[in-house]
Formats: sequence, C-alpha cells, structure tokens
Amino acid sequence: MQDSRCNIMAMQKCGWIMNSAVSILLMAVSGAAAEVDVPKPHTRFTMRSPQEVYQVVKGHVDRTDPEYDEEFGLLAYDPKYMPRWADRVGPPATDRGYHDCFQASPYYALSLLRVGEKVERARRIFERILETQVKIKGHRRYGQFKKYYEAKGADVLDGNTTFFACYGLLLAVKEYPDLLGKKLLRKIEDAISLIPPEAYERRLSTSYTNAALGTIATEFLICDILGDQERFEVCRRHFDDWYRDNTVRGIPERMSKKYYRVDLAALGMMVKYLDDQDVVTRAREMLSVFVQEYLFFEDRQPMPVRRAGGRGTFGAWECAWLMGVVDIPADEYEGHGGFTVVSELALRGAVDPRMFAMSAPRQMRGLFVDDAGYTSYFHEDFTLGTFDLWPPSTVGGQHSSDTPVSFSGATKNFVYFGAYSVDGDDNLHTHPGDGQVGTPSQSGRPRVKYLSAQHANACVLLSNIRQMASRMKEYGWMIRSPQYTGKLYDSTGRELKGKGVVDPQWVFLTTDEYIAGVYPLTHFDPTLKWEDLTKGKYRHIRVGVHHYLYASPTRLRYEFGEEKGLDLFAPNFRVEDALTVKGNNLPAGAIIVVASAKETNLDSFRTACVATTVLDEWYVDGYTVRAGYKDCERRVGLKAPGFELRLAFDYQKDQVVGRWLNDRPITVPTELSTIRLGVMPWVYPQRR
Repeated sequence: MQDSRCNIMAMQKCGWIMNSAVSILLMAVSGAAAEVDVPKPHTRFTMRSPQEVYQVVKGHVDRTDPEYDEEFGLLAYDPKYMPRWADRVGPPATDRGYHDCFQASPYYALSLLRVGEKVERARRIFERILETQVKIKGHRRYGQFKKYYEAKGADVLDGNTTFFACYGLLLAVKEYPDLLGKKLLRKIEDAISLIPPEAYERRLSTSYTNAALGTIATEFLICDILGDQERFEVCRRHFDDWYRDNTVRGIPERMSKKYYRVDLAALGMMVKYLDDQDVVTRAREMLSVFVQEYLFFEDRQPMPVRRAGGRGTFGAWECAWLMGVVDIPADEYEGHGGFTVVSELALRGAVDPRMFAMSAPRQMRGLFVDDAGYTSYFHEDFTLGTFDLWPPSTVGGQHSSDTPVSFSGATKNFVYFGAYSVDGDDNLHTHPGDGQVGTPSQSGRPRVKYLSAQHANACVLLSNIRQMASRMKEYGWMIRSPQYTGKLYDSTGRELKGKGVVDPQWVFLTTDEYIAGVYPLTHFDPTLKWEDLTKGKYRHIRVGVHHYLYASPTRLRYEFGEEKGLDLFAPNFRVEDALTVKGNNLPAGAIIVVASAKETNLDSFRTACVATTVLDEWYVDGYTVRAGYKDCERRVGLKAPGFELRLAFDYQKDQVVGRWLNDRPITVPTELSTIRLGVMPWVYPQRR
C-alpha cells in the first residue's frame, strides 16, 4: 500500500459533501469562509420560436441551393468522396457527380417545404428518391431506398438509408400534404406500403439503437398513414421486444449526441403522430430519459463518450440549438439546417425542455448494458465520466473506438484514458484510437479491459489486457488529449515541458477551466528477471519466491505541446528488442481527480492530493492457487477524511469483486439513468 495522507482536494472555496445545506454547515464548523456561491438555475432550455427556426432553415436552403443538380433533380455529391463505394456504384448520372438520397436531399426538400420556396423542386427530389426503391420481391432489400441514386442493381449501400429518407418523406406527408399534392402523395403511399414487415421476425439490435428506433418509428408511422392495423400489430411486437430487452439490459448506444438526434426524432414522431396509447406511453418514457441525458450535459460532449464524432464539442447541434442549449443567435447558427427542421417537426409539441433545466453540480448514474453502469459528473467548469466496465462482455468489437474514461473543461481540453502498445516495428497502437492494442497477434486480437469506480470528481481505474500472444516493445495505459492547451506539473509543483520522464507520483494537468490530478498505481512487469530480485533494493526477497510476486511503481513518460496535444504514457514495461508476451493479465491502473480552476489553485489542489491515502493492495492467495501479482485479487482506492472510494478486481476470475463508497457498495444500476442534484465535489477546506 502506498500512502500520501490527508485530504483529497483542498480548494479555496466550496464545501464538503453532497448538498449545499450540509456544505454550509460543515464549512461553518471548520472555520472556512461562510459565503457560498449558490448555483443559479439554468433558464435557457426553451424551444426556439418558429421564426428563429425559419431563419436557420432559410439559411440552410440558401447555402445548399448551389449543390442542387437542376438537370437531374437531386443534390450532387463530388465523386472524389466516393472511393468507399467505388465497386458498388455505376457511373455518375450527370457531370455534377453522384446523387444523394440518404439525408442531404430529402432534408433539403423538407426544408424547401418548411420555408415555402421552390416547392416543385422539393416534389421532384422526393420523386427521384422513390425511383431508387428496390422492388424485387423476395430480395432481402425489398422496399428499401438506395443511399446514392447510382448504386448498382439492388445494392442500397447502407441499410439505414430507408429510415433516414423516410424521416423526410413521412414528415412531409404529415405536415405538408397540400404542398405535395394528391398525385405525389399517392406515389409516396404506394412506395412506403412496401416497407413495414408483414410478419413478425426476431430482429432485435440491442447494440444499434438509432437504427432500431429509426426503423421502428418509421414503420409505425407508415402503418398509421396507411391505416394498416394488421401490420401495426407486427410493428408493436417488434417495439415491445426492443423496449423490454433494452430497458432491462441497458441501451449501449447512448451518451453520443450525434446519435441522440436520430433517437430523439424517432421517439418524438411516435409521441406526436401516433394515437395508440400503449406505444405512445412507452415512447414518451424513453423520450424523457434521452432528453434528460441530452440536456444533462448542456453544451458539451457527454462523459463518458459513446460513438463520439467531434469529441470535446457538441456532436449534434440541431437538437441542442432547437432546445436552447447552444446559445447561438439564429442569424449566426450554421448547423445542419436540414436536420434542424426534422428535429423541429418531430419534437415541437412532444418535448418541453424547460422541464429538464437543472442547476449544477450534479451526478448521473445509469445502466449501460448487461451489468455495466456508468457515472457522469457535471460541474459548471468541468465534466468527468467513467464506465464501470469496458467493454461489456456481450457487445464485442463494436466499441473499439469508444472512450471508457474521460474529462474535459466546459468548452475545451478533452482528455481520455486508455491503453496502448508499441509493436516490434515501433508502431504505436492505442485504444481509444485504432483499437489494435497488443497486435499483431499470433492468435486472436487481445482484449483490452477497463474497470472503474467513480463518485463526483474522483475515480479509481484499473486496466488490463487478456488473450495475449504478441511481440511488443511496450505496453501500458495512457492519458491523451488531442488538443491540450494547458500545462503539466509534477508532485512538487515543478512545471514539466516538452517531453521527458517523471518518477511515480502525482502529476497535474492545469487549464483555464480545470485542474486534474493523476496518480499512477503499481503495475505488473513481465520483463522482470530473477537476477533483478536478488540484488539492490530487491535483495530482501526470499530465495525461491517466483518473480511474479512483485509489482512495480509506474514511471510516467510525457510529451505535449500546443500543436501535438498531450500524451502521458504509463508503461508496464519498455524494452529495446521486442518481447513475446503470452497469456493473460498485465495489471495496471490510475487515480484521477478533477477540480475547478476557478475554485482552487494548483498549490492547494496539489497539496491536498499528495496528502491523500492511496490504497494499492495486492492479495496473493497461497502458493499453488494464484500465479502471483499477475493472477491476484487487487484492491485499490483513495481515502480522505469523510471519503473513501474503493475498487476490487480478481484477475484469476476476471471479475469485479466490488465497488464501495464509504463502505457502502456501489451496485449495478437498475434504472436506465438517475440524476442526483447538488452532488458537491469531494473538496475540503484548508486547515488553519
């Protein structure tokens, strides 16, 4: 066990625990300053007016008009962006290039109807999209639309095209039937009648939420438009299966604003346009959960990150701007105007964002999937989030690009925790990143695993890798920030610059918005030789004890700059010549604590972190049962007056033993998500 005693964080102002009332009381007892800044409730969560939306959509129309191919009737797509589909598309229909039917063209047409301009152009676009429908009976793509008009034969390129295109078609039918005209309405009805299934089939897609919800919503609306009650009942069974399965197991494709916009539109359309109360009630419940999570983070990337495009910024401006989260005037907003009108038509009347306005700080705890939870902590100056277990055992390789642990300021300096390796050819592999950690492998791809316990602004992390059969020069965990603009300090307060190595102890990241302390736990080093244990500081180790019975402190290698961001590497081992590593388990870990740079300074925060008790214990059960530290039960944690956070993991059984906060178990959530208000950072006034 490694000790560094006393408080977890000393800040110049703020209180102790849980809520402002307790905070004020305890600060008065401790002699700290009695004045407390009470967070002001957010009042900006108000749906934008129709006039503001009109202005945004009109701007989108004006910017998109030049992309319209008047000769053909769809938006043109530059051929240079088509290498992915080169073998699956024919020649471009016109000199302008290929032609989109996925989202750009249908939402541009819907935007034209929304602003009441070039209505005939909108009709022509919809008719062109209908021409791409696959009508070969018995074909697995029967009834689906193509992503690009030029796709060969019955190849739709992307099966999601159908529900994405239907967002535009169905909203046009529901909101602008008079502008479409009876002739086009009949064509649309004839086409969409081929889409809903005629018979029930087992087709759950637990790990692909936006596709499942998008498909279910559009099929429900089609049956409603056609008045087809028999197929509506088939859709109901699909929806009930999805709802039952996902609300019990958890919904993995969340925490990503890029995909939330698709989910919110689907659920909003179900709530707004369907009359069946069973369906509407369940859809409203899901819509409430998703909007709660969406607005919880306000204008920043969710923590932890799922399927994240554009980390560190808002991944889906349309819904955020529409619900008043992104505070940009309509005449300055340049988000995707096409999806803005989709969001407006689907959500206006279905969601009142004022119901979700809350004051920070607060903590969200939710069920991710299959006995894995997540914790996200929101402070007005920073956000910290972790998954309990990554990846969940049932979801597989889909998550290779995800971020299991991350934090950032309110506007920038996104940082994430992950694993890395350097192969025999000096290639760096990272997760998150290329997902190739521990490769090339002589067998299957090694499995990188992360475990965490978090409360408020502190988290305890363990990393591991299993199923190894690789030649590597280096392996360990890393902290990376693609665009880090702050500074780095060691445990004494000495500033670190450029690149170098620092002894195992706390290091501190400082930015304008937050200060983060990172403590490297001990690790297992497979390169340790027997002779190393019989001399120097290891000579006390009893002869005959296997060298696995040693865990090394972790030195940190850093490299950062404004143009390259920040890389902080904590290697289990580092060798000049590649080493063959086989088997399971290279234990390592870290502790991360984040604070507001506006509420403390580096010296106070550093002093408090260095004074905490870091718990780092390895339990080796007998001589024949476990192979030393590589196969141990490990208990790690962080301890300060009034606060103790612990995590225990059994490497032999490959399972979590437990998580505890002040000796209370942190259990797997049963709710999809719950939010607790007034969860204060674990901060302590300085002693006088």
